[in-house]
Formats: sequence, structure tokens, C-alpha cells
Amino acid sequence: MFYHVFKYRFKRLLREKTLLFWALLFPCILATLFNFAFSNFDEMMVFRTIRIGIVENKEHEIKYLLEDLEVEEREIFSVQYLSEEEAEEELLAGSISSYLVIDEKLKLVTDRSGYDQTITKHVLDNFLQASATINNLMQRDPQKANEILLEGINLDKEFVERDLQGDNNIMLVSFYSLIALGAIYGGFFGMKTINETEGNLSAYGIKHVIVPFHKIKIIFPSITVDVFVQSMAMILLVSYMLLLGIDFGDYLFFVYLVAVFGGVVGIVIGALIGLSSRLDAVKKDNILSAVGFMMAFLSGMVIVNVKHWVQSGAPWLAQINPANLITDSLYALYYYETMDRYYYNLITMGLITIVLLIVISVFVRRRQYDSV
Repeated sequence: MFYHVFKYRFKRLLREKTLLFWALLFPCILATLFNFAFSNFDEMMVFRTIRIGIVENKEHEIKYLLEDLEVEEREIFSVQYLSEEEAEEELLAGSISSYLVIDEKLKLVTDRSGYDQTITKHVLDNFLQASATINNLMQRDPQKANEILLEGINLDKEFVERDLQGDNNIMLVSFYSLIALGAIYGGFFGMKTINETEGNLSAYGIKHVIVPFHKIKIIFPSITVDVFVQSMAMILLVSYMLLLGIDFGDYLFFVYLVAVFGGVVGIVIGALIGLSSRLDAVKKDNILSAVGFMMAFLSGMVIVNVKHWVQSGAPWLAQINPANLITDSLYALYYYETMDRYYYNLITMGLITIVLLIVISVFVRRRQYDSV
């Protein structure tokens, strides 16, 4: 019985072009569009050297600091020594972003606000705060201050270590959410299975109602086919993203695992929506499309910061949103050293799946028809 239902359900499913489109082709198309949209993002975020001028009326150690500061072996500042008149002309011409007047007090001059000006001011503020701290310490405890000065301040120290899993890229959250969307849209398979057991929705449903077999014996092999096909779709989606150059880090097996597991959750969600006997198939499809997109949106697919807003403002919503659990699992693989958060999300998805399966089985067993 199981093999018979499995075989014919599998053949019918491969002919359902609409379902295959939503489960595989649509996420792949979005992945391609995302890749085009974000292809120049890394280049835009590459740090560029800030051009500043220095008007030196007095000797000051700040100029040596500005000359020596580097990030990834690139100079942060390109310093030009100018007179105040020359500095003003260069600033108006846009050749420098700002200039620093070294006198009794440091004075930063600029004619606009922007990234370069903000970085420059931040560096100067930190320098002045550190200098004030050392001066106060010299007055209160000269010996301790001398020890600190002898140890020196290591300007070359990297306080942010590059993750071994790859370059940190916040745009990865969008691709994570796209995997989640593909997983939730696997619900179209589960919905199709439930619709085919409904005598008022399809010819297959009429056959299932009148045959002398329990519905679970028909639904179980059908859901197994759905899981198999959706798992293949999720594996192909992740593989396609890899071909596009998306970096998922070194734990690829776990990336595929959470994608497949998420697809199972999506199938169960679709089956749950398909239980409604008062809605036709088109309305159910529309509901699942809206639910899937909303889940992906809340997990950061469209606006990356939405994910963080939900987690900080409504953490309970993040915990019951399967799309967020999928993206959070991938996020944990990429950014965290331990697997605790990954396994926690996986277990949570498992519990959601079990609860929904129990609900589905109860409603399917109680479904009866006066006539077909």
C-alpha cells in the first residue's frame, strides 16, 4: 500500500509545474536578483583612505598618530601639511575632507558632514579622551602612569578578529531568509496532499473518501513524497546559491540539514492551512503565499534590520516563526563558535512540527462527509 501510493503520488507531483515553481524556481529567481542587487555591496563597503590637511602651528603628537593609523595594512588617513589658507582652498575644492589646526587647542575644520568627517572626529575624540586620562593619572599617580607609558599603546592591535567562517556580511541575512522562504513555500506540497484527501475539493479526494482505507495510510506516504521532493528542492536551492558565490562558511552539511528540516516544517504548515474545508484551493494558495512572505519578511528578507527589531521587541514572535528559526540557525553557524544556538533552533522547529502533525491527524480523523 505504501509503495503504491508513494509511486503514483511521486509521478503526479513531478507533473505539478506550479508547485515546483514555487518550491524551487521562484527562490532561485529571487536569489539571482539578490545576487545582482548585492554584487557591488562589498566593494562599496571597502574602506577608503581619508584625505585630511594639517595646519601645524605647534608640535603635537596627534600628527604622528594620524600618519601611523592603519586598517588591514591600509592607511586610514592621507595627511597633507598645509598653511591655513591652502587648507581652506583644498577644503573648498573637495581635495580634502577636513583639516586640523594644531595650536594651543586642536581644532577640526570641515564644511560638510559625512563618513570621512565622522571617522576623523571619532579618532580625535578618542585621542583627546586618552590624553586627558593619562594627564590626570600623571597628576595623581606618576609611577602608575609611567608604567602605562612604558608598556605603550599598541596601535596595531586588532580588536576585531576576522571570523574563520568568512567575511562578516549583513546581506547574508537576506539570503538566509530566502532559504527560509523556499522552505515555507514547500507548504504547497503539504497543502496539495491534504486537498487530495478532501472529497469536496478534488476527484482524488472523492476516491480517498470512498476507499476502505484509513486516511492516515494514504496521507503518510503522500507526505513522505512531499518531504523527499522538498528536500531535493532545498538542496538544489542551497547549491545554486553556492554557485552564485554566497559564502555559507565551512559547515555546509549543517546548512543543508537546517534547509531540509525547514522544508519539512513548511510542508506541515501548508498541510495545516489545507485543512480548512470552507476555502477553495486558490484561496488556500493565497493564504500560504502571504504567510510565507510575512514569515520571511519578519526574518529580514526585505529589510535586514527587521529581524533584529522583532527579536528585541517581540522575542516570542521570533521563537514561533519557523522562517526566523531557519535564518537564526544559519546565522549561528556563520557567526558563533558553538553549536548550542543552532541545535536549540532545530529542536524548536522539531517541536513545532510535532505539535502541528498532532493537530493535523486529529482533524483528519474527525473529517466526515454526508455525501460525495
